[in-house]
Order: sequence, then structure tokens, then C-alpha cells
Amino acid sequence: MSVKLSECLIHLCLLVCLASGCLPTARKDGAEEELDVVIERNVPVPMRDGTILRADVHRPDRGGPYPVLVQRTPYGKGRDFSRFVKAGYIVVSQDARGRYDSEGQFDSFWTFRTHEAEDGYDTVEWAAQLRGSTGKVGTFGTSWPANLQWRLASLDPPSLGAMAAFSVPARIWDGEKPCTIRPHSLPWMSGLAVDIRRHENIPGVNTEWEHARLFPKELQKWAHWLPWVDLPPDFFGHETESLTSWLKNPHADPWRLDEGCKDTTVPNLDITGWYDHANGDMLLFRTMVNEAKTEAARKGSRLIIGPWSHNNTRRSHGNIDFGPNAFLDRDAIKIRWFDYWLKGKHNGVDKDAPVRIFVMGDNKWRDEPHWPLQRARDKTLFIDSAGNANTPSGSGRLVIERPRSAKTDTYIYDPADPVPSLSGFHVPVPMDQRSLADRKDILVYQTEALAEGMEVTGNPIVELYACSLAPDTDWFVRLIDVAPDGLARDVSSGMVRARYRNGFDKPELIKPGEVIRYTIRMDPTSNAFLPGHRIRLDITSSDFPNFDRNHNTAADQNADAALVTAHQTIYHGAEHATRIILPWVPSPEETEESLAERLAGAGDVSRQQGSAFLLHLAATEGDNEQIKRLLSEGVDVDLLDEEESTPLCHAVKAGKAEAVRLLVDAGADVNAGWSPPLCLAIDANDITTAGYLITHGARVDLPGRYPPLEQAPYSAGVELVELLLDKGAGNNNKMWRAWEGAIEEGRKDIFELLLRKGMDINSVDEDGLTPLGLALTLGNGDMVEFLMAKGAVFGQANRDTRGLTALHYAAVAGNQEIARQYLARGGNVNVRDGVYEFTALHYAARFGNKDVAEVLIAHGADINAKDKWGYQPLHWAAYHDRPEIIELLIARGADVNVTTSLGQTALEVALPRRNTAAIEVLRKHGAGGGR
Repeated sequence: MSVKLSECLIHLCLLVCLASGCLPTARKDGAEEELDVVIERNVPVPMRDGTILRADVHRPDRGGPYPVLVQRTPYGKGRDFSRFVKAGYIVVSQDARGRYDSEGQFDSFWTFRTHEAEDGYDTVEWAAQLRGSTGKVGTFGTSWPANLQWRLASLDPPSLGAMAAFSVPARIWDGEKPCTIRPHSLPWMSGLAVDIRRHENIPGVNTEWEHARLFPKELQKWAHWLPWVDLPPDFFGHETESLTSWLKNPHADPWRLDEGCKDTTVPNLDITGWYDHANGDMLLFRTMVNEAKTEAARKGSRLIIGPWSHNNTRRSHGNIDFGPNAFLDRDAIKIRWFDYWLKGKHNGVDKDAPVRIFVMGDNKWRDEPHWPLQRARDKTLFIDSAGNANTPSGSGRLVIERPRSAKTDTYIYDPADPVPSLSGFHVPVPMDQRSLADRKDILVYQTEALAEGMEVTGNPIVELYACSLAPDTDWFVRLIDVAPDGLARDVSSGMVRARYRNGFDKPELIKPGEVIRYTIRMDPTSNAFLPGHRIRLDITSSDFPNFDRNHNTAADQNADAALVTAHQTIYHGAEHATRIILPWVPSPEETEESLAERLAGAGDVSRQQGSAFLLHLAATEGDNEQIKRLLSEGVDVDLLDEEESTPLCHAVKAGKAEAVRLLVDAGADVNAGWSPPLCLAIDANDITTAGYLITHGARVDLPGRYPPLEQAPYSAGVELVELLLDKGAGNNNKMWRAWEGAIEEGRKDIFELLLRKGMDINSVDEDGLTPLGLALTLGNGDMVEFLMAKGAVFGQANRDTRGLTALHYAAVAGNQEIARQYLARGGNVNVRDGVYEFTALHYAARFGNKDVAEVLIAHGADINAKDKWGYQPLHWAAYHDRPEIIELLIARGADVNVTTSLGQTALEVALPRRNTAAIEVLRKHGAGGGR
């Protein structure tokens, strides 16, 4: 056996060890049918203080009893949990307090005293008593739902058996460093705020569909907002006050999740990534191992770290592909984890290594007994240059020997022109850094091409000697792997705000011009720098919007807006030798025999996984003899690969009809896979294979990511769509799944088919939109005319579930012609919606569509119409900074000083939001009030 194949099988062993024993699938002989899912919606869950939270309960349609898995979330409880249910679990998905269908007031993670620990405890104990429950409960979830798990676990609910809390830092400082808002999180905050305002009946953008259209256009305004404590009161609902209170005292930490580990009795499984801004330096895992209350929690907790960003275990992140080995099937791992702890299955979870890491560069997985690695050794590299290390083409070097002579490099940091985060307003991801090569405010130091490889695993540390002419500033360092072709992939990064160099709880300004030693602990990583690659260290003073800009002043930067340019000097050599200390992992020599021993220890599992990947390949190539041979050797016909595809998925995608039949005859699950076989046949418009799959059990109403009927209009011919409908895909008022795509794609042929099959042209989709409403929202005039010709009701009787008419949508989309046609047919120009009691003129003002506003006013629209908060169109034009609409309304007689039911004038609406154009126009026309 070759070394290369042996190493491959070792990796394959890893994947199977994670996936084996996860899914109790139906027997291949058909004697046992797969479990179906029954969902109970909005089940009330009483809390100890009388508040009612709401949960969806997903349960198997028969059998039992089953353990219960609980997820509590602020993001909306709707999700497909069928994989867990079919594995023999009841799943409770609950809206957290004050979110969506749950009562009470929502508390964000800037709030010091919340109900979340008690709510979690009560929910776990309630779940244990559910009909059909074994009484054993596990919790799961990523990010904030993981935070909620740690809070409840410290109260030690007696029915809790295990946790799977992924990707959350123990301390708020790890997520919101350096003691301020990270602007890249603004889209996330703004999205949360929609439901907060809706719950509290606060005027604003209170529907998700409006937020999706409006917020991207306002993002730059909010990202550059200064100071943070002056955010408008409605930005984050009532939690704006909690946020600004924390910003005034950011040295306090309302989380301290690690402090609860000493009271936690159950083990936790954590899956996170090297690029995950929320990995928290793995502090929770380390604290559990050392301080958890029980031996089971201390010895049973596990940590898996891959090359991923936040809440994503795919192979590609940013513009970097880490190869097929990088994929991880999180759901399969969770099922296996809970099978052991809640069902008592002997599936090897207890034998798994405490830590499993992905070594980038080598792109391989490896088991470890500890984190951090105890065998890592320090390897120090010093920076050096001829005084011009600015940009990669400068003279900056990383060297082994300490430079004897003292030298410096300088740059200017201008917070008005910060170094841009290459991931933008998304969560941080690995990126090729070459696009920043021309910036003079980045110092670059790199080694010569390596003659031998070098693995770095752990937290690199930079000892930085620097001075600034400002009383405060930021220092950012980034470790980069430079490939021979020039690709410069970031490996790890770190930063320090100068005033917090001694700790977040010990702020101290610097003396301008004083040389100070900073110790910067970089984020954890594992990377093999391969032969021919270079190790590079970048030093700069900003990374925006991933981090807020330092203003370079002595003021409280959360409460002050002044920005000052700083002159920065980095020292190297002699007594001020800036260096990076790398956690170097010596690589022991591995022989063919040692690899064979590891394979032998893996037993049939590794050979099974290796053969399974060969089965995927054979299915893709249509190699039927190879398929038969592998199946005869006992390879699992349904094993998922790195893309969550089965061999049958590959055969369908490749159009190998005989391979499809061979695999189905062998018992392949025709409904398995991230994108199931039927959906792949639809993608290829392969009606023959689609029909064959349906005949052999493929579900035309398959729930989850890609319902077939919803997918069909984007790729399939009308004949295939008709096949799906004839097989029941449009039953139970589900034809909207097809007409949404038909309208988006302009597929009139499919829409006509749906009408022939009995669809009501004025039906509504899951979000309450009618076909005409969707076409209007998308601005698709051709489809609007088509729908009108087919009989779509155009008057105010045709409303979606939010009460919006075609006139409202015309105002949103800026479609004058539709507005005119609606009114020409006798439509009421002042018809109200069911959300805000908006008229179409309110919507035209909100979305800034002056042309439609003119049409509406010409047809008698009431410019003084008040919504449920007493806001007139003028107020919404002020709220969204629409000066042209304000001019129009005032010219048509709107009172510039009219007040809302809250006593606000339009100027007082505009001022807190700093809508400068609106403020100028209002004041020009005599608006009073405000400051």
C-alpha cells in the first residue's frame, strides 16, 4: 500500500468514525419503514415567572420513547429537523424570550441580568416530560443558541444529559473586542432589531422583507456612525439602551460563561473554526477539562477545530478552498454524540480523542490529547528591514537571528482611510491578501522560501516594540502563508488597543513618542507552511469593518467622534527587537509500518470509508462493474461524502442511468443527500430519471433545503413540472412553491400549467405574497401584465396576508404604470395595509419613489394620512432621508411641523438618525424643534 493511499484512508477513517452509527435508516430489505416527521407548532412552554414561550415540537410519527433534543434560539425556530427525528429523537425548537412567537422581553448579550438560564432550565425539564420522551434531554445550537446552552447548563437541570454548544466565546471581550462594537456585526444587529421593534410596537422597519430592501443601502452610514453611544433609540429597540450602557462601561463582561463550567455536570461537544471570530480561544473547552463538576464532563467533552469561519463547515471559505477533507457533517456528528450520551449506544464516542484539529496547508485531520498542544515548541523569528518595509515589495524580512543594529519602519494611520477587511461586512473568512499589496500603511516582513516544511499549531505571539505620536492607537498583526504562486492566505491575526495593553479592565493611555513593548496573543491556528512557501508577518493599525477604528485620541472612543491621524513607528533590532514567537510542532518521522498500524487500528471503518469514496467515483463515471464489486464488499450505499452527496446523487448528476438503477436496486435511499437525487434530476431537466426515482420512492413533497417543486422553475422544462404536479407535489396548497420561481424566472409556461392544474391566481405563498404582489415587488412589469391578462385581481380586494395590495407594491417598487392602472380601475388611492395602516403614499415615502408619489397625489392621495403611530408620509420621508419626497409633500401642502402620536415632528424624527439631507430641507421650510 502506498503512503499516499494510507494517508488518504486515515482521513477517510476520521469521517466514518464521525458518521458511523448516526442514522438508524430503514433496512434495505424494506421490512422497516423510515420514520416520518410530525410537527406540533407553537406549543406553549410555561416559565417559572408565568411567561409563555413558544416551541415547535418535531417528533417521529410512531414508536418510542425517544430522547429529546432542545434548541433555544433568538433567530426564529423554524428549521428542518427531519434528520434528527428520523434518527430517533424528539426535537424542541423554541423562540427565546421576547422573540417571534414567545412572550416577554428579549435581552441581548449586552444585558447583565437575563432570564435565559432559568428559561433554559425550565424548557429542558418541560421537554423531559413530553409525551413519548425517555426523560433524557440534550441541547444543541451554534453561536447565540450555544451561549444559551452554557447559561442553562450552569444550573444543572437534572434531565440534561449532554450539550453540543458550537462556536461561542466565553467572554464578551473575545467577540466584541476591543471593548466596542465590531461594525461587521451591524447587519446581524439590524436584522435582530426588526423583531424587537415588532414586539414592542416601535415605529420603524418591522418586517424582514422591507429590511432586506432598505438596510443594505444604509449600511455604510451605520458603519461609519460616530460615536456609538449616540445610536438612535430605535436602532436596536429597547436593547439600544443596554448596548449603550455597556459601551459606557465596556470593561465589564456580562457573559463570563467559563465561570459556570465549575457547576456544569454534563459533557459538551464543540465544533469551531480557525477563522471563527467566536471561537473564544477555546477557553470553554479548556475550562471544562480542568474545572467541570463531574468526571464525565471533564473527560467526556470534545473539541473539533477545522479551517472554517463562523457557523460553516464547508470546504471553501472566502476565496480559499481547503479541499474535500475539510468538509464536516455536523448533524451526523451531533447524532452520534447524542446516541452515546442519551441512548447509551456503544459507538466509540468515549474512545474519540479529546481534540481533533485540521492542519491547514497539509489539509489533514489529526487527533490530539490536549489543547493547546503540550509538545509545541517556541520558534522565534525577528523582523528586519532597510527602513522601508511598506508593502510586500519593500525590504521587510523575517529572520532567525536577532538584528544587531536598531532600525525602524514608519507609516501613517488615518482612521478616515482604514485598511479594509477583505471579508467586508460578513463574518471573517480566510482571504488572499494580495489585493492590499499597494497600501503604504501595512508593513510586511517575510522569510525566504522555506527549504523544509514547518507546522505552526497554537497561539502565535508577537512581541511588538512600537511608538505612536497619538495618546491611543491600535496595533494589528497578521500571520500569512505565501505560496510560490503568490497567493497570500491569512493564517492567524491579533490586535491590541494601546490603552488596553495591560488588560481590558486596566485602561491606560500611552505617552506619545514613547517606545512601548506590546504582547499580542494571536488567534489559535494550525498551519503547515510547506516547502517553497514563505512565512509572512504584516503589521498595521486597522482592519475595518471587522474591527472598529481607533480614533487616535485620549477620549472615550465609544462616546467621541473626533478622528486624528497617527504617525506610527515599529522598532526592530538591538534592545527593541520586534519578534513573532511561533508554536512550532516538530513532525515525527512516520514510516509505512506506522501508517499501516494506524490503519489496522481503525479496522473495517477506514476501509469502508475509503471504499465508499471509490463508490462515489464509480457512480460518477458510470463504472457499473466497480459499483457491483464495491457493493459486494459491503460498502454502505448511502454514505455521504464531503458535499453531503450519496453515490446515487453522483450518478444522477452525471447522467449515468444504468448506475442509477444499479444503486437503487441495491437499496440506495432515493431521498438522501444535501441536494437529493430527484432535485439533481430536476437541475438536469432529466425527466426520465426523475420519473424513475419517483416510481422508486422519491418524495415529490420532500421538505428541507430544496423542495422539488420550488426548484423546478429554475431549470426544468414544463413537462417535468407537470410530472411533479401529477405525482402530488402541488397538493395541500403548495403550488406557490412553483409560482414563486416561475415569476422570478419569467416562466409564463409554468404559470399557465399551474393555472390549468387548478391554482388560484390570487393565492398566497408562505410569506403572504400573491403572484401579482411578488411580480410587483420584483419590478417585473412583463409578468405583471401577464398576470393581469390571466385575471389577477387588481383591486383592493386582492391582498396578501399582510394586507398589501398591488398599489402598495407599486409604491414599493416604484412602478408608476401599475399605480396608474390600479387607480384607473377604481382602486382606492388611500387603501391601508394590515401591518402599519400604511397607505401607498407612506410606502412611496419610505422607499423614496417620488414618481409614484406624484401619481398617487395626483389621484387624491391624502398627504396627511396617519398610520398606527400617527406618522404621516412626511415623517417616513424624514426617517429614511428622502429629501425629494419631503419637498414634494410640503409643496402639496404637508405641514412641516405636524407631530406623530408620540409628539415628534418630522425634524425630530430625522435628527437622531442624522439624516442630513432631510434635516436641511425641513429647516429650509421652517421646521422647528430638535437641536
